[in-house]
Amino acid sequence: MIEKKICEQCLFWSLWTEQPNPQYVIGDCRRHAPQVFPVKDKFLTKFPSTKHDDFCGAFKSNSHDA
Repeated sequence: MIEKKICEQCLFWSLWTEQPNPQYVIGDCRRHAPQVFPVKDKFLTKFPSTKHDDFCGAFKSNSHDA
């Protein structure tokens, strides 16, 4: 079976407990330290947010079999 290499299947992805948009499933990528994001006239430090079906090159399976 070919494993899906998407955020939802990644060890570093953390699902949000509250989902603001019913069209998407959102979580945080915790692969690296929190990053600084400009928000209006200030800055916010947080983990990058991703949709469950996004992907990147830093994928690591959350499966206990892998």
